[in-house]
Amino acid sequence: MDDGVRRRKRMKILSFGDAVSPGEYRLHSAFSSVLNFYNSSHTVTLASRKIEKGPKSVILDTLPVSAPELIRITTNRKLAVWLDGALLTAAKKDIYISKPRILPGSAEKLDLATKKAALQLIREAPEKSLAFMLNKERMRFFKPGFEKKFLELFMTAGKTLASGSTTWVKNVKGAGFGFTPSGDDFTAGFLYALNVFERTRKKDISGSFGGFAVRNTPKVPGKNAGPESRGRDMSSLRRNIYSMAKGDNPISNNFLRLAAGGFFPEHLKHFIENASKGNIKAAEKNITQILKTGATSGADMLTGFILCFRYRCRAVIESTSKQSLQTPCEMQS
Repeated sequence: MDDGVRRRKRMKILSFGDAVSPGEYRLHSAFSSVLNFYNSSHTVTLASRKIEKGPKSVILDTLPVSAPELIRITTNRKLAVWLDGALLTAAKKDIYISKPRILPGSAEKLDLATKKAALQLIREAPEKSLAFMLNKERMRFFKPGFEKKFLELFMTAGKTLASGSTTWVKNVKGAGFGFTPSGDDFTAGFLYALNVFERTRKKDISGSFGGFAVRNTPKVPGKNAGPESRGRDMSSLRRNIYSMAKGDNPISNNFLRLAAGGFFPEHLKHFIENASKGNIKAAEKNITQILKTGATSGADMLTGFILCFRYRCRAVIESTSKQSLQTPCEMQS
């Protein structure tokens, strides 16, 4: 038996995402701490303990020496991953629950934490991230040519978003830098914010959001009486945005689908939970961790989250007119 097989048998599952689907998966891409796999319908990531937990991730104490070309996952009788003949199993306690627990009546606390997150993003985000959409001084990090065109594309998208339209989604699809393009990360952040908004806002206001109808969720005794069910139903909006954003990159598509469905990665989940408790210091630490995700992925996702949460969600719930909306680059204080 070679060393690689022995190491696989010694591997241990530390976390098993709650959205991991059973089936056979082929290798898509391999990095030092992450192995991405896919099939015709789903993706799954095997990652080392250095990587945050996620809804479609299986975190291992150590990755295999060489990336397997094929893995098989079962979730019915036991949570298990088959790696080249070696079997790794997980217990129920190892399941990562990706839906954040949001305290009732925490909308104002989330507003405050999100504003502080915006200021932290402006200070600490990577130079080539989308943080310039919140502060135009960060435009100086971009060179003439392709980078300036990239900047102009997203500045236009920000203004379109602030106007109430969702046409920006198709315009930024697949655009930008990174393994998962900046535009896809931005849209995922926007979708995550919609989920938070839907679960925390209770005002009985009918209307539309970005051109799509938004209906109020009726409270049905015994069925949806929990705090997570009292917001406004934006499921059709989330589905439409996901449909517009979906492209040819299966990894990006998976991220977008999880965001549309409200399945949160670990650091963003903890930010939401700490923010809803009013624990600002812990929330700031969560933002620091998000900003360390990828080259710019975490910062780009956070930019989309903030722009949705601050400019559109608050404007809709307060029935703010378009004329009074802040536009990108005005959140500098």
